[in-house]
Amino acid sequence: MDDERAARLLAASEGECGYDHTGGAVLLAAPMASLLIGALLAHLSSRFCPWLPYTPTLALIGILVAYIALEQGECSHMRGSITSWVDINGHALLFLFLPPLLFADTMHMDWELAKTSLLQCMLLAGPGVLLGSGLHMIYGSYMLPYDWDLMLSLGFGAVQAATDPVAVVSLLSSLGAPVTLTMIISGESLLNDGTAIVVWNVAFYTYLGESEGNPLVYAIKLIFGGLGIGIAFWLATLFWMSRLNRRHGHTDGTIQVALTLTLTLTLTLTLSLSLTITLTLSLSLTLTLSRTLSLTLTRWR
Repeated sequence: MDDERAARLLAASEGECGYDHTGGAVLLAAPMASLLIGALLAHLSSRFCPWLPYTPTLALIGILVAYIALEQGECSHMRGSITSWVDINGHALLFLFLPPLLFADTMHMDWELAKTSLLQCMLLAGPGVLLGSGLHMIYGSYMLPYDWDLMLSLGFGAVQAATDPVAVVSLLSSLGAPVTLTMIISGESLLNDGTAIVVWNVAFYTYLGESEGNPLVYAIKLIFGGLGIGIAFWLATLFWMSRLNRRHGHTDGTIQVALTLTLTLTLTLTLSLSLTITLTLSLSLTLTLSRTLSLTLTRWR
């Protein structure tokens, strides 16, 4: 599959265009255009139509721009850039961008408010996701015309149950909704990925016949194994960061930033290699690292 993709990109770049329109600086065309369109939309909507929901509108404009670009000729720079990004390895994007994004969300979280809403978030992210996965399993097995196995339907349900309410949180913030409600929704969206990925791994690998013994034991291994590894990384990070407390030197601050980002990605890799999962409980590191960094910065002040 990778050889076919490489051959297609090479043939396109060396075709009738006379120049490489899929690599090099052309790769920057799509992301730069996306950033400019997002900035322009934010500028115009905030001044002339503040009632317009930003996230859904941006998604629709992105679909429209991509459709127009892909309808251009073979030698179009924008088409070549979009094609190159579409063909990029999806796992690479997941590993590179999702852990820092999760960390950024937890770093800016109001911890005092989060503690008061933790029970509601856990109920929604735990039993709530399990209930949603189960209902989708019934729907996929008995209502969809695909004759799916129960385990395959449960994997489908796990994917559907992990909500990502970015647009909802943005809308609630702009409407001045209670901060507790916003915290419950955003906190649940941070935690439900872990539950959903555990359910998906158990269901999918059981369906393939590759699960390690009892599915319940396998799920416990994923949950507590990931949590244990996350705590170990947290303790190591806490010990290291406690030594980075010089107030008048920029070196310690640089090390803190590098250490935070590196260990976030390292935990993701460790969980993937040791537990054959991608990001099941890298949340344990993002949550604990963000708290660790907050404590360290508080000491500086």
